[in-house]
Amino acid sequence: MKRLALLWTIVLCSVHGLCAQRCGVAFYNVENLFDTIPSLFYDDEMYTPQGHYRWDTDKYTRKITDLARVLDEIRADVVGLAEVENEAVVRDLVRTLKTDYCYVHLTGGDRRGIEQALLYKADRLEVDEAWLSPSGFSREFLNVRGWLMGRSVQFVVCHMPSAYNSKEVRERALAALEEHVARTVARNPEMTVVVMGDMNQEYDRRLRRRLGWLSPLSRYDKVGYGSYFHDGSWQLIDNIFLCGGQGFCVSDCGIYIQHYMLHQTRYGRQPFRTFGRGYQGGISDHLPVYVIFDSQTVRSVN
Repeated sequence: MKRLALLWTIVLCSVHGLCAQRCGVAFYNVENLFDTIPSLFYDDEMYTPQGHYRWDTDKYTRKITDLARVLDEIRADVVGLAEVENEAVVRDLVRTLKTDYCYVHLTGGDRRGIEQALLYKADRLEVDEAWLSPSGFSREFLNVRGWLMGRSVQFVVCHMPSAYNSKEVRERALAALEEHVARTVARNPEMTVVVMGDMNQEYDRRLRRRLGWLSPLSRYDKVGYGSYFHDGSWQLIDNIFLCGGQGFCVSDCGIYIQHYMLHQTRYGRQPFRTFGRGYQGGISDHLPVYVIFDSQTVRSVN
């Protein structure tokens, strides 16, 4: 609990320090944000009124409202989302937000119907184009290219395969992401590529050596903080990376946490999830992460 309180102080100071000349970029895995309507293209029966979770309009509305509260408090200029079912749920979330966001969502081919989206403030990010790129498995990478504070930027939003998948599948997806980013940086050396997502693994020493990406959030991992709680410990599996370019100065970063986002378990307080063996009633099993930067030369905050 002492560690949790310290993390809280760091994060609240960081978020409240966001000022007009800075740009905040966040990522949030919103844990299976499904609507209540059965899909014709994949099996989402669990997320229907008659399904396992008895997923109805009241529960859906509660989850949308709770997620909107978190995002309104973070006040980031650009937000990557993972585990959204379709454009309809993204639109419902944007309509519920007090913050004025535009959004990018492209329907992919994931066999479970889990996709990514990008929310953004149009006065900070000017979007030129958006597309999906191959990932080595069913969940493609969402790419959004444009201009952020007058600087060329490309956001790559990803949701990597979990440990439930084979080592071969996970390695293939990581290699696809690595190659995609390297190819993008090589073609556009002046552009900053911001990779954000649920990596489903921690950015350990092996990955740092392999990828060589700037991860401002790695300082939290080094002291045992995380965005996800598994097997009795915190893990930083959600991350934001800066690759290539020389356009932004990282001035702060953090993991956003509030009491209402947690609940008490036998292992201590952890993210209050929406789904488990049954409907749990929480917001998400992940915590959002964020990075704040200025339009200057890239440097690390580690």
